[in-house]
Amino acid sequence: SAFAAQEMEAMLFRLFPRPTPKTKSIPKALVLWVILLAGALVPACALGAEALDLRVGIPATGVSIEPYLYNNRHYLFLPGFCNREKLIAHVGEDGGCLEVKEGGRLTEGELTDAFAAERLTLHNPSGGWSRLEVMQGSKIPCLFITTQSGSVSQIHKSKENSEPGHLLFFDGNGAVRYDGELTAIRVRGNTTASYPKRPYQIKLASAASLTGGGKAKTFVLLAEYLDFSLLRNRITLDMARYAQVPWAMRALSVDVYINGAYRGVYTLADKVEIGKSRVAIKDLQPEMEYLNALPLSQYKDHALEYEDGTTAFGYRLDASPADLTGGYLLEIDKAYRVKDSDNGSVFTSRKMGICVREPEYPSLEQMDYLHGLLIQIDNSIRQKDGRDPVSGVHFTQLIDLPSFAKKFLIEDISINFDAKAGSQYFFKDRDSVSPKLFAGPAWDYDLTYGNCQVDSPSKPYLMTIKNSFPWYNTLFQKQARFRREVRDQYFQFFQPALQILTGQRQSDAPDVLRPLAQYESELALSAKMNAVRWPPNYGKKYALRKGFTFETSIAHMQDFLEDRMAFMDSYLGNEENIE
Repeated sequence: SAFAAQEMEAMLFRLFPRPTPKTKSIPKALVLWVILLAGALVPACALGAEALDLRVGIPATGVSIEPYLYNNRHYLFLPGFCNREKLIAHVGEDGGCLEVKEGGRLTEGELTDAFAAERLTLHNPSGGWSRLEVMQGSKIPCLFITTQSGSVSQIHKSKENSEPGHLLFFDGNGAVRYDGELTAIRVRGNTTASYPKRPYQIKLASAASLTGGGKAKTFVLLAEYLDFSLLRNRITLDMARYAQVPWAMRALSVDVYINGAYRGVYTLADKVEIGKSRVAIKDLQPEMEYLNALPLSQYKDHALEYEDGTTAFGYRLDASPADLTGGYLLEIDKAYRVKDSDNGSVFTSRKMGICVREPEYPSLEQMDYLHGLLIQIDNSIRQKDGRDPVSGVHFTQLIDLPSFAKKFLIEDISINFDAKAGSQYFFKDRDSVSPKLFAGPAWDYDLTYGNCQVDSPSKPYLMTIKNSFPWYNTLFQKQARFRREVRDQYFQFFQPALQILTGQRQSDAPDVLRPLAQYESELALSAKMNAVRWPPNYGKKYALRKGFTFETSIAHMQDFLEDRMAFMDSYLGNEENIE
Protein backbone atom coordinates (compact mmCIF):
# COMPACT_ATOMS: atom_id res chain seq x y z
CA SER A 1 0.00 0.00 0.00
CA ALA A 2 0.98 3.65 -0.29
CA PHE A 3 1.24 3.90 3.48
CA ALA A 4 3.49 0.82 3.64
CA ALA A 5 5.69 2.39 0.98
CA GLN A 6 5.98 5.59 3.01
CA GLU A 7 6.86 3.63 6.15
CA MET A 8 9.48 1.58 4.27
CA GLU A 9 11.00 4.66 2.70
CA ALA A 10 11.27 6.25 6.13
CA MET A 11 13.04 3.10 7.36
CA LEU A 12 15.54 3.34 4.52
CA PHE A 13 16.35 6.90 5.47
CA ARG A 14 17.19 5.69 8.95
CA LEU A 15 19.49 3.00 7.52
CA PHE A 16 21.26 5.14 4.94
CA PRO A 17 22.88 8.59 5.33
CA ARG A 18 20.42 11.47 5.34
CA PRO A 19 20.11 13.35 2.05
CA THR A 20 20.52 17.10 1.93
CA PRO A 21 19.06 19.59 -0.56
CA LYS A 22 22.25 19.07 -2.63
CA THR A 23 22.08 15.27 -2.71
CA LYS A 24 19.67 12.94 -4.44
CA SER A 25 17.00 11.02 -2.59
CA ILE A 26 16.95 7.23 -2.34
CA PRO A 27 15.96 5.73 -5.73
CA LYS A 28 12.33 4.68 -5.88
CA ALA A 29 13.40 1.39 -7.46
CA LEU A 30 15.43 0.56 -4.34
CA VAL A 31 12.46 1.44 -2.15
CA LEU A 32 10.21 -0.85 -4.21
CA TRP A 33 12.75 -3.70 -4.11
CA VAL A 34 13.02 -3.50 -0.33
CA ILE A 35 9.22 -3.36 0.02
CA LEU A 36 8.89 -6.54 -2.04
CA LEU A 37 11.62 -8.24 -0.06
CA ALA A 38 10.00 -7.15 3.20
CA GLY A 39 6.70 -8.57 2.02
CA ALA A 40 8.27 -11.98 1.66
CA LEU A 41 9.79 -11.74 5.14
CA VAL A 42 6.73 -10.42 6.99
CA PRO A 43 5.40 -13.83 8.12
CA ALA A 44 8.73 -14.69 9.75
CA CYS A 45 9.10 -11.26 11.36
CA ALA A 46 5.54 -11.21 12.66
CA LEU A 47 6.04 -14.16 15.05
CA GLY A 48 7.37 -11.89 17.77
CA ALA A 49 5.25 -8.92 16.85
CA GLU A 50 1.79 -9.79 18.11
CA ALA A 51 -0.13 -7.30 20.20
CA LEU A 52 0.35 -7.45 23.94
CA ASP A 53 -2.71 -7.89 26.15
CA LEU A 54 -1.75 -4.82 28.11
CA ARG A 55 -3.07 -1.40 28.94
CA VAL A 56 -1.50 0.95 31.48
CA GLY A 57 -3.71 3.06 33.72
CA ILE A 58 -2.97 6.35 35.48
CA PRO A 59 -4.45 6.30 38.98
CA ALA A 60 -7.41 8.57 39.77
CA THR A 61 -7.86 9.65 36.15
CA GLY A 62 -9.80 6.87 34.44
CA VAL A 63 -7.16 6.98 31.70
CA SER A 64 -5.50 3.88 30.28
CA ILE A 65 -2.94 3.70 27.46
CA GLU A 66 -2.22 0.85 25.08
CA PRO A 67 1.27 0.11 23.69
CA TYR A 68 2.06 0.89 20.06
CA LEU A 69 3.63 -1.82 17.88
CA TYR A 70 6.24 -0.68 15.38
CA ASN A 71 9.09 -2.64 13.76
CA ASN A 72 8.50 -5.70 15.97
CA ARG A 73 8.80 -3.61 19.09
CA HIS A 74 6.17 -2.25 21.44
CA TYR A 75 6.27 1.32 22.70
CA LEU A 76 4.45 2.71 25.70
CA PHE A 77 4.02 6.47 25.39
CA LEU A 78 3.28 8.06 28.76
CA PRO A 79 2.14 11.65 29.39
CA GLY A 80 4.62 13.93 31.10
CA PHE A 81 2.47 14.52 34.16
CA CYS A 82 2.16 10.88 35.32
CA ASN A 83 4.26 9.16 38.00
CA ARG A 84 5.94 6.19 36.30
CA GLU A 85 6.46 4.48 39.64
CA LYS A 86 2.73 4.39 40.36
CA LEU A 87 0.85 3.05 37.36
CA ILE A 88 -1.82 0.38 37.06
CA ALA A 89 -1.35 -2.71 34.89
CA HIS A 90 -4.41 -3.97 33.00
CA VAL A 91 -3.58 -7.38 31.58
CA GLY A 92 -6.94 -8.91 30.83
CA GLU A 93 -9.37 -10.69 33.12
CA ASP A 94 -9.42 -10.36 36.91
CA GLY A 95 -6.51 -12.25 38.39
CA GLY A 96 -4.61 -12.18 35.10
CA CYS A 97 -0.90 -11.50 35.04
CA LEU A 98 1.94 -10.90 32.63
CA GLU A 99 5.41 -12.21 33.31
CA VAL A 100 8.34 -9.81 33.14
CA LYS A 101 11.60 -11.44 32.01
CA GLU A 102 13.70 -9.03 34.04
CA GLY A 103 11.88 -10.22 37.15
CA GLY A 104 8.41 -10.04 38.66
CA ARG A 105 5.06 -9.87 36.96
CA LEU A 106 2.30 -7.42 36.10
CA THR A 107 -0.96 -8.29 37.80
CA GLU A 108 -4.36 -7.06 36.68
CA GLY A 109 -5.47 -3.91 38.49
CA GLU A 110 -2.43 -3.58 40.74
CA LEU A 111 -0.11 -0.63 41.16
CA THR A 112 3.37 -1.23 39.83
CA ASP A 113 6.69 0.57 39.48
CA ALA A 114 7.76 -1.67 36.58
CA PHE A 115 7.22 1.09 34.01
CA ALA A 116 9.85 3.26 35.65
CA ALA A 117 12.32 1.18 33.61
CA GLU A 118 13.14 2.35 30.09
CA ARG A 119 12.48 -1.14 28.65
CA LEU A 120 10.84 -4.38 29.69
CA THR A 121 10.64 -7.84 28.16
CA LEU A 122 7.15 -9.27 28.52
CA HIS A 123 5.78 -12.74 27.94
CA ASN A 124 3.40 -12.63 24.97
CA PRO A 125 0.37 -14.86 24.19
CA SER A 126 2.32 -17.06 21.73
CA GLY A 127 4.74 -18.11 24.41
CA GLY A 128 7.59 -15.88 23.27
CA TRP A 129 8.92 -12.58 24.58
CA SER A 130 8.15 -9.06 23.42
CA ARG A 131 10.24 -5.95 23.99
CA LEU A 132 8.43 -2.95 25.47
CA GLU A 133 10.14 0.46 25.28
CA VAL A 134 8.79 2.97 27.80
CA MET A 135 8.89 6.65 26.85
CA GLN A 136 7.52 9.66 28.71
CA GLY A 137 6.60 12.99 27.18
CA SER A 138 7.18 16.56 28.20
CA LYS A 139 5.11 18.32 30.82
CA ILE A 140 2.77 19.78 28.23
CA PRO A 141 -1.03 19.56 28.15
CA CYS A 142 -2.58 16.22 27.14
CA LEU A 143 -5.87 15.47 25.44
CA PHE A 144 -7.48 12.06 25.95
CA ILE A 145 -10.27 11.68 23.41
CA THR A 146 -12.69 8.76 23.37
CA THR A 147 -14.92 8.38 20.34
CA GLN A 148 -18.39 6.91 20.70
CA SER A 149 -17.53 3.99 18.42
CA GLY A 150 -14.16 3.36 20.05
CA SER A 151 -12.52 3.77 16.64
CA VAL A 152 -11.39 6.49 14.22
CA SER A 153 -11.94 4.45 11.06
CA GLN A 154 -15.26 6.06 10.19
CA ILE A 155 -14.16 9.68 10.64
CA HIS A 156 -10.96 8.94 8.69
CA LYS A 157 -12.98 7.87 5.64
CA SER A 158 -14.26 11.37 4.91
CA LYS A 159 -14.04 14.90 6.27
CA GLU A 160 -17.84 14.92 6.15
CA ASN A 161 -18.00 12.19 8.82
CA SER A 162 -18.02 13.03 12.50
CA GLU A 163 -19.01 11.36 15.71
CA PRO A 164 -19.51 12.35 19.34
CA GLY A 165 -17.26 11.34 22.17
CA HIS A 166 -15.61 12.46 25.38
CA LEU A 167 -12.64 14.70 26.14
CA LEU A 168 -10.41 14.65 29.20
CA PHE A 169 -7.98 17.56 29.08
CA PHE A 170 -5.02 17.81 31.48
CA ASP A 171 -2.63 20.71 31.81
CA GLY A 172 1.11 20.05 32.00
CA ASN A 173 0.94 19.38 35.74
CA GLY A 174 -1.89 16.87 35.47
CA ALA A 175 -4.72 19.13 36.62
CA VAL A 176 -8.01 18.47 34.82
CA ARG A 177 -9.09 21.48 32.76
CA TYR A 178 -11.99 19.85 30.90
CA ASP A 179 -13.86 16.62 31.54
CA GLY A 180 -16.94 16.44 29.39
CA GLU A 181 -18.68 15.43 26.22
CA LEU A 182 -17.58 16.14 22.67
CA THR A 183 -20.40 17.01 20.34
CA ALA A 184 -18.20 16.00 17.42
CA ILE A 185 -14.71 15.11 16.29
CA ARG A 186 -13.86 15.08 12.59
CA VAL A 187 -10.90 15.31 10.22
CA ARG A 188 -10.15 18.84 8.99
CA GLY A 189 -7.77 20.53 6.56
CA ASN A 190 -7.15 20.35 2.83
CA THR A 191 -3.88 18.72 1.75
CA THR A 192 -2.98 17.82 5.33
CA ALA A 193 -6.14 15.70 5.65
CA SER A 194 -4.61 13.18 3.24
CA TYR A 195 -1.58 12.40 5.39
CA PRO A 196 -1.42 9.44 7.81
CA LYS A 197 -1.29 11.73 10.84
CA ARG A 198 -4.70 13.35 10.50
CA PRO A 199 -5.57 16.85 11.74
CA TYR A 200 -8.86 17.15 13.62
CA GLN A 201 -11.55 19.58 14.65
CA ILE A 202 -13.29 19.02 17.97
CA LYS A 203 -16.46 20.61 19.27
CA LEU A 204 -17.17 20.63 22.99
CA ALA A 205 -20.63 20.21 24.44
CA SER A 206 -19.89 23.06 26.85
CA ALA A 207 -17.73 26.10 26.11
CA ALA A 208 -14.33 26.06 27.78
CA SER A 209 -10.99 27.85 27.67
CA LEU A 210 -8.60 25.16 26.45
CA THR A 211 -5.93 27.47 25.03
CA GLY A 212 -5.97 30.13 27.74
CA GLY A 213 -8.19 32.63 25.97
CA GLY A 214 -11.92 33.13 26.27
CA LYS A 215 -14.37 30.25 26.37
CA ALA A 216 -15.44 28.60 23.10
CA LYS A 217 -16.71 25.25 21.87
CA THR A 218 -14.69 24.59 18.72
CA PHE A 219 -10.94 23.97 18.56
CA VAL A 220 -8.57 22.50 16.00
CA LEU A 221 -5.72 20.01 16.34
CA LEU A 222 -3.00 20.68 13.76
CA ALA A 223 -0.98 17.54 13.03
CA GLU A 224 2.30 19.23 11.94
CA TYR A 225 3.05 16.17 9.78
CA LEU A 226 5.31 18.13 7.39
CA ASP A 227 7.03 20.12 10.12
CA PHE A 228 9.68 18.16 12.00
CA SER A 229 10.14 21.05 14.44
CA LEU A 230 6.44 20.76 15.38
CA LEU A 231 6.61 24.48 16.18
CA ARG A 232 6.25 26.56 13.03
CA ASN A 233 2.54 27.17 13.46
CA ARG A 234 2.84 27.81 17.17
CA ILE A 235 5.68 30.34 17.15
CA THR A 236 4.10 32.23 14.25
CA LEU A 237 0.74 32.49 15.99
CA ASP A 238 2.57 33.58 19.15
CA MET A 239 4.48 36.19 17.15
CA ALA A 240 1.16 37.42 15.73
CA ARG A 241 -0.19 37.84 19.27
CA TYR A 242 2.97 39.66 20.32
CA ALA A 243 2.68 42.01 17.33
CA GLN A 244 -1.02 42.59 18.08
CA VAL A 245 -2.29 41.26 14.76
CA PRO A 246 -6.09 41.57 15.11
CA TRP A 247 -7.78 38.61 16.79
CA ALA A 248 -4.65 36.44 16.75
CA MET A 249 -5.46 32.83 17.61
CA ARG A 250 -3.93 31.16 20.68
CA ALA A 251 -2.05 27.88 20.33
CA LEU A 252 -0.48 25.21 22.55
CA SER A 253 1.67 22.13 21.89
CA VAL A 254 -0.16 19.08 23.26
CA ASP A 255 0.12 15.30 23.38
CA VAL A 256 -2.98 13.61 21.96
CA TYR A 257 -4.39 10.18 22.79
CA ILE A 258 -7.45 8.80 21.01
CA ASN A 259 -9.19 5.72 22.39
CA GLY A 260 -6.14 4.98 24.51
CA ALA A 261 -3.69 5.11 21.60
CA TYR A 262 -1.01 7.79 21.39
CA ARG A 263 -1.47 9.93 18.26
CA GLY A 264 1.51 12.27 18.64
CA VAL A 265 2.26 15.94 19.27
CA TYR A 266 -0.34 18.34 17.91
CA THR A 267 -0.86 22.08 17.99
CA LEU A 268 -4.13 22.82 19.77
CA ALA A 269 -5.41 26.13 18.42
CA ASP A 270 -8.47 28.32 18.47
CA LYS A 271 -10.56 27.99 15.35
CA VAL A 272 -10.71 31.02 13.06
CA GLU A 273 -14.37 31.95 13.36
CA ILE A 274 -16.64 34.78 14.40
CA GLY A 275 -17.21 34.71 18.14
CA LYS A 276 -16.75 36.67 21.36
CA SER A 277 -13.37 35.04 22.07
CA ARG A 278 -12.33 34.64 18.43
CA VAL A 279 -13.00 37.23 15.71
CA ALA A 280 -15.22 39.48 17.80
CA ILE A 281 -17.27 41.22 15.13
CA LYS A 282 -21.01 41.28 14.44
CA ASP A 283 -22.37 37.76 13.94
CA LEU A 284 -24.99 37.96 11.19
CA GLN A 285 -26.02 34.30 11.32
CA PRO A 286 -28.76 34.58 14.01
CA GLU A 287 -30.39 37.55 12.28
CA MET A 288 -30.30 35.84 8.89
CA GLU A 289 -31.83 32.66 10.29
CA TYR A 290 -34.60 34.71 11.96
CA LEU A 291 -35.42 36.63 8.78
CA ASN A 292 -35.68 33.58 6.51
CA ALA A 293 -38.34 30.87 6.65
CA LEU A 294 -36.16 27.97 5.50
CA PRO A 295 -32.77 26.76 6.71
CA LEU A 296 -30.28 28.93 4.81
CA SER A 297 -28.65 25.93 3.13
CA GLN A 298 -31.92 25.13 1.35
CA TYR A 299 -31.99 28.32 -0.71
CA LYS A 300 -30.66 28.26 -4.25
CA ASP A 301 -27.35 29.85 -5.13
CA HIS A 302 -26.98 32.36 -7.93
CA ALA A 303 -24.16 34.09 -9.82
CA LEU A 304 -23.93 37.86 -10.15
CA GLU A 305 -21.98 38.89 -13.24
CA TYR A 306 -20.58 42.40 -13.67
CA GLU A 307 -19.52 44.36 -16.74
CA ASP A 308 -15.87 44.43 -15.69
CA GLY A 309 -15.70 40.62 -15.85
CA THR A 310 -15.88 40.09 -12.10
CA THR A 311 -18.40 37.77 -10.48
CA ALA A 312 -20.02 37.11 -7.12
CA PHE A 313 -21.94 34.10 -5.85
CA GLY A 314 -24.66 34.24 -3.21
CA TYR A 315 -28.05 32.85 -2.29
CA ARG A 316 -31.62 33.87 -3.14
CA LEU A 317 -32.74 34.38 0.45
CA ASP A 318 -36.13 35.74 1.40
CA ALA A 319 -34.58 38.66 3.26
CA SER A 320 -31.26 40.25 4.14
CA PRO A 321 -30.10 42.03 7.32
CA ALA A 322 -31.00 45.72 7.44
CA ASP A 323 -27.30 46.57 7.78
CA LEU A 324 -25.34 44.84 5.03
CA THR A 325 -21.95 46.22 6.03
CA GLY A 326 -20.87 43.55 8.52
CA GLY A 327 -19.72 41.36 9.97
CA TYR A 328 -17.98 39.11 7.45
CA LEU A 329 -15.09 36.69 7.76
CA LEU A 330 -13.36 36.30 4.40
CA GLU A 331 -10.56 34.11 3.08
CA ILE A 332 -8.47 34.43 -0.07
CA ASP A 333 -7.84 30.85 -1.11
CA LYS A 334 -6.87 28.84 -4.15
CA ALA A 335 -9.45 29.47 -6.89
CA TYR A 336 -10.47 25.83 -7.30
CA ARG A 337 -11.20 25.54 -3.57
CA VAL A 338 -13.35 28.67 -3.65
CA LYS A 339 -15.26 27.36 -6.68
CA ASP A 340 -15.84 23.99 -5.04
CA SER A 341 -17.13 25.58 -1.84
CA ASP A 342 -20.81 26.20 -1.08
CA ASN A 343 -19.87 29.49 0.57
CA GLY A 344 -20.53 32.86 -0.97
CA SER A 345 -17.60 34.20 -3.01
CA VAL A 346 -16.18 36.97 -5.17
CA PHE A 347 -13.83 36.53 -8.12
CA THR A 348 -11.80 39.52 -9.26
CA SER A 349 -10.86 40.29 -12.86
CA ARG A 350 -7.62 38.38 -12.25
CA LYS A 351 -9.69 35.40 -11.05
CA MET A 352 -8.55 35.76 -7.47
CA GLY A 353 -11.05 33.87 -5.32
CA ILE A 354 -12.34 35.43 -2.10
CA CYS A 355 -14.51 33.12 -0.02
CA VAL A 356 -17.06 34.30 2.53
CA ARG A 357 -16.43 31.93 5.44
CA GLU A 358 -19.08 33.55 7.64
CA PRO A 359 -21.95 33.89 7.18
CA GLU A 360 -21.81 30.74 5.06
CA TYR A 361 -24.91 31.47 2.96
CA PRO A 362 -24.93 35.23 2.27
CA SER A 363 -27.76 36.78 0.29
CA LEU A 364 -27.31 38.30 -3.16
CA GLU A 365 -27.67 41.75 -1.58
CA GLN A 366 -24.87 40.99 0.86
CA MET A 367 -22.65 39.67 -1.92
CA ASP A 368 -23.31 42.72 -4.07
CA TYR A 369 -22.17 44.92 -1.16
CA LEU A 370 -19.04 42.81 -0.59
CA HIS A 371 -18.26 42.72 -4.29
CA GLY A 372 -18.33 46.52 -4.45
CA LEU A 373 -15.95 46.87 -1.50
CA LEU A 374 -13.51 44.14 -2.57
CA ILE A 375 -13.30 45.24 -6.19
CA GLN A 376 -12.65 48.83 -5.12
CA ILE A 377 -9.76 47.57 -3.00
CA ASP A 378 -8.43 45.38 -5.79
CA ASN A 379 -8.56 48.25 -8.29
CA SER A 380 -7.29 51.07 -6.08
CA ILE A 381 -4.11 49.40 -4.85
CA ARG A 382 -2.98 48.85 -8.44
CA GLN A 383 -3.20 52.52 -9.39
CA LYS A 384 -0.22 54.82 -9.06
CA ASP A 385 -2.29 57.35 -7.14
CA GLY A 386 -3.92 54.63 -5.01
CA ARG A 387 -7.45 55.56 -6.09
CA ASP A 388 -10.19 53.42 -7.56
CA PRO A 389 -10.63 54.61 -11.20
CA VAL A 390 -14.42 54.48 -10.94
CA SER A 391 -15.26 55.84 -7.47
CA GLY A 392 -12.09 57.84 -6.86
CA VAL A 393 -11.83 56.37 -3.33
CA HIS A 394 -8.28 56.03 -1.98
CA PHE A 395 -7.18 52.60 -0.76
CA THR A 396 -6.40 53.98 2.71
CA GLN A 397 -10.12 54.67 3.09
CA LEU A 398 -10.89 51.03 2.33
CA ILE A 399 -8.34 48.98 4.28
CA ASP A 400 -6.86 49.18 7.77
CA LEU A 401 -3.19 49.92 7.11
CA PRO A 402 -1.70 48.69 10.42
CA SER A 403 -3.36 45.26 10.22
CA PHE A 404 -2.42 44.82 6.54
CA ALA A 405 1.17 45.83 7.26
CA LYS A 406 1.42 43.43 10.21
CA LYS A 407 -0.06 40.57 8.21
CA PHE A 408 2.32 41.34 5.35
CA LEU A 409 5.24 41.07 7.79
CA ILE A 410 4.02 37.77 9.24
CA GLU A 411 3.90 36.28 5.74
CA ASP A 412 7.14 37.84 4.54
CA ILE A 413 9.30 37.14 7.59
CA SER A 414 8.25 33.49 7.62
CA ILE A 415 8.47 33.25 3.79
CA ASN A 416 5.12 31.52 3.86
CA PHE A 417 4.53 29.37 0.80
CA ASP A 418 0.75 29.77 1.20
CA ALA A 419 1.02 33.57 1.22
CA LYS A 420 0.97 33.43 -2.59
CA ALA A 421 -2.39 31.76 -2.91
CA GLY A 422 -4.35 30.71 0.17
CA SER A 423 -5.21 30.67 3.86
CA GLN A 424 -5.31 34.48 3.99
CA TYR A 425 -8.06 35.77 6.28
CA PHE A 426 -9.73 39.19 6.41
CA PHE A 427 -12.73 40.56 8.27
CA LYS A 428 -15.20 43.39 7.94
CA ASP A 429 -17.27 44.63 10.86
CA ARG A 430 -20.26 46.97 10.54
CA ASP A 431 -19.52 50.46 9.23
CA SER A 432 -20.62 51.85 12.60
CA VAL A 433 -17.52 50.13 14.06
CA SER A 434 -15.22 50.65 11.05
CA PRO A 435 -15.84 51.12 7.33
CA LYS A 436 -12.53 49.38 6.55
CA LEU A 437 -11.46 45.84 5.75
CA PHE A 438 -8.96 44.39 8.25
CA ALA A 439 -6.30 41.75 7.61
CA GLY A 440 -6.15 38.73 9.91
CA PRO A 441 -6.22 36.52 11.82
CA ALA A 442 -2.91 34.85 10.96
CA TRP A 443 -3.25 31.16 10.04
CA ASP A 444 -1.47 28.14 8.47
CA TYR A 445 2.32 28.24 8.82
CA ASP A 446 3.66 24.69 8.54
CA LEU A 447 5.35 25.50 5.20
CA THR A 448 7.43 28.39 6.49
CA TYR A 449 10.94 29.29 7.64
CA GLY A 450 12.56 27.27 4.87
CA ASN A 451 10.24 24.25 5.07
CA CYS A 452 9.34 24.65 1.40
CA GLN A 453 11.03 25.43 -1.93
CA VAL A 454 11.21 29.19 -1.57
CA ASP A 455 13.82 31.91 -1.64
CA SER A 456 16.72 32.39 0.73
CA PRO A 457 16.03 34.16 4.06
CA SER A 458 18.52 36.79 2.89
CA LYS A 459 16.48 37.81 -0.17
CA PRO A 460 13.18 39.67 -0.78
CA TYR A 461 10.00 37.61 -0.94
CA LEU A 462 6.62 39.37 -1.19
CA MET A 463 8.51 42.62 -1.71
CA THR A 464 9.37 41.63 -5.27
CA ILE A 465 7.34 38.52 -6.14
CA LYS A 466 4.99 38.67 -9.14
CA ASN A 467 1.75 36.86 -9.95
CA SER A 468 0.67 36.45 -6.34
CA PHE A 469 -3.05 36.60 -5.61
CA PRO A 470 -3.31 38.08 -2.11
CA TRP A 471 -2.91 41.86 -2.09
CA TYR A 472 0.26 42.14 0.01
CA ASN A 473 2.86 42.10 -2.75
CA THR A 474 0.91 44.60 -4.88
CA LEU A 475 0.52 46.96 -1.95
CA PHE A 476 4.23 46.88 -1.12
CA GLN A 477 5.41 47.23 -4.70
CA LYS A 478 3.01 50.01 -5.76
CA GLN A 479 2.15 52.06 -2.66
CA ALA A 480 4.81 54.04 -0.74
CA ARG A 481 2.29 54.74 2.02
CA PHE A 482 2.00 51.03 2.65
CA ARG A 483 5.78 50.52 2.57
CA ARG A 484 6.19 53.19 5.23
CA GLU A 485 3.58 51.46 7.39
CA VAL A 486 5.39 48.12 6.96
CA ARG A 487 8.68 49.69 8.01
CA ASP A 488 7.13 51.31 11.08
CA GLN A 489 5.34 48.15 12.19
CA TYR A 490 8.48 46.07 11.67
CA PHE A 491 10.72 48.14 13.90
CA GLN A 492 8.00 48.61 16.53
CA PHE A 493 6.85 44.99 16.83
CA PHE A 494 8.58 42.46 14.61
CA GLN A 495 12.24 43.28 15.11
CA PRO A 496 11.76 42.89 18.90
CA ALA A 497 9.83 39.65 18.28
CA LEU A 498 12.67 38.22 16.18
CA GLN A 499 15.21 39.29 18.77
CA ILE A 500 13.20 37.43 21.42
CA LEU A 501 12.86 34.29 19.30
CA THR A 502 16.57 34.19 18.52
CA GLY A 503 17.55 34.79 22.14
CA GLN A 504 19.07 38.25 21.55
CA ARG A 505 16.54 40.04 23.74
CA GLN A 506 14.73 39.21 26.95
CA SER A 507 11.01 38.82 26.37
CA ASP A 508 8.83 41.58 27.76
CA ALA A 509 5.82 39.25 27.37
CA PRO A 510 7.07 35.73 28.29
CA ASP A 511 3.53 34.37 28.45
CA VAL A 512 3.13 35.27 24.78
CA LEU A 513 6.53 34.87 23.10
CA ARG A 514 9.79 33.25 24.23
CA PRO A 515 13.17 32.24 22.77
CA LEU A 516 13.02 29.37 20.31
CA ALA A 517 15.42 27.40 22.53
CA GLN A 518 12.85 27.54 25.34
CA TYR A 519 10.09 26.20 23.10
CA GLU A 520 12.48 23.40 22.11
CA SER A 521 13.34 22.39 25.68
CA GLU A 522 9.68 22.41 26.71
CA LEU A 523 8.73 20.05 23.87
CA ALA A 524 11.83 17.83 23.51
CA LEU A 525 10.62 14.66 25.28
CA SER A 526 7.25 14.62 23.55
CA ALA A 527 8.99 15.29 20.22
CA LYS A 528 10.96 12.05 20.71
CA MET A 529 7.73 10.11 21.21
CA ASN A 530 6.20 11.78 18.15
CA ALA A 531 9.21 10.78 16.01
CA VAL A 532 8.71 7.13 16.93
CA ARG A 533 4.95 7.26 16.35
CA TRP A 534 5.33 9.14 13.05
CA PRO A 535 8.73 8.46 11.45
CA PRO A 536 9.84 11.14 8.96
CA ASN A 537 7.98 11.03 5.65
CA TYR A 538 9.92 12.05 2.56
CA GLY A 539 7.29 11.58 -0.13
CA LYS A 540 6.29 15.18 -0.86
CA LYS A 541 8.62 16.88 -3.33
CA TYR A 542 7.64 20.45 -2.47
CA ALA A 543 8.70 20.22 1.16
CA LEU A 544 12.45 20.52 1.68
CA ARG A 545 12.06 19.70 5.38
CA LYS A 546 15.11 21.56 6.59
CA GLY A 547 16.47 19.32 9.31
CA PHE A 548 15.50 15.66 9.46
CA THR A 549 14.95 15.52 13.21
CA PHE A 550 13.29 17.72 15.79
CA GLU A 551 16.66 19.03 16.95
CA THR A 552 18.14 19.75 13.51
CA SER A 553 14.89 21.32 12.32
CA ILE A 554 14.96 23.68 15.31
CA ALA A 555 18.62 24.49 14.60
CA HIS A 556 17.76 25.32 10.99
CA MET A 557 14.88 27.53 12.09
CA GLN A 558 17.18 29.39 14.49
CA ASP A 559 19.62 30.09 11.65
CA PHE A 560 16.76 31.08 9.36
CA LEU A 561 15.32 33.56 11.87
CA GLU A 562 18.71 35.16 12.45
CA ASP A 563 19.36 35.51 8.71
CA ARG A 564 15.85 36.79 8.04
CA MET A 565 16.11 39.42 10.77
CA ALA A 566 19.44 40.65 9.41
CA PHE A 567 17.90 40.99 5.95
CA MET A 568 14.73 42.74 7.16
CA ASP A 569 16.78 45.15 9.30
CA SER A 570 18.87 46.08 6.29
CA TYR A 571 16.12 46.19 3.66
CA LEU A 572 13.49 48.09 5.65
CA GLY A 573 16.13 50.32 7.20
CA ASN A 574 17.19 51.53 3.75
CA GLU A 575 15.13 54.58 2.81
CA GLU A 576 15.66 53.91 -0.90
CA ASN A 577 13.56 50.74 -0.59
CA ILE A 578 10.71 52.64 1.05
CA GLU A 579 10.26 55.93 -0.80
